[in-house]
Amino acid sequence: MLFQNELVVRGLLVLTVQLLLGGSVLFFAYNLLKKAKNKLTITSSAFFICWAGGYMLPAIFFFVQINPFSFVIYNLAIFIINLAHAFLVLFAYNLSKRNNDRFSKIEALYLVVYGILAILVLLIPFGISYSLETNWVPIFSWLFSIVMLSVYTIIALLPMLYYIIRLKKAIYEGIVKKKLNYLFVGLIWMILIQYPVALYNTWIDNQIYRAFWSVFTYFNIIAFVLIFFGTRKEVE
Repeated sequence: MLFQNELVVRGLLVLTVQLLLGGSVLFFAYNLLKKAKNKLTITSSAFFICWAGGYMLPAIFFFVQINPFSFVIYNLAIFIINLAHAFLVLFAYNLSKRNNDRFSKIEALYLVVYGILAILVLLIPFGISYSLETNWVPIFSWLFSIVMLSVYTIIALLPMLYYIIRLKKAIYEGIVKKKLNYLFVGLIWMILIQYPVALYNTWIDNQIYRAFWSVFTYFNIIAFVLIFFGTRKEVE
């Protein structure tokens, strides 16, 4: 009975916080698309929508977590969040090229390759443990985290850093540069977030780190705000 009560309390907290944050991020996407519909707003909004979906999905299915179907939902959430970063890279790519035309074949190919690699990572045997033994809490194996982060570094982090450096060199002086610097902080923040998240789900014996990240993760809304307002300034 005690476990069941704790489960309900935890579920209410997860539902309240994650759905609230997810809803806020969806509002950002709606606001950007309402402002303008071009490649910058579409790619940044796709990032927001994927992140919101991946964040809200586990919360919605929290109370069916002992159902095998919930494991599929959790994997889907990981895939959607990983895919979100692909749109973030495309956003930086188009921003650096000042390109607001139609999507190119290279961009479509990048999304396809990114999606395939994200799926292949999820197929690593015993990569994620999720059972009664883990108290129905998903736990990553070290192999899974190492492979996932290695792939992520190559296809997301390095391209993002390249485009940001390229933008920094091309930006002219003045107030515009200052506003874009805020955008850069948001982009780097969100592209680096995969690493502490993976560590949180892998390093389960370090309760201090897990407690710290459980609190700090809610400050990630700051990065979303920086990207949102940075994108708005670009399309105004």
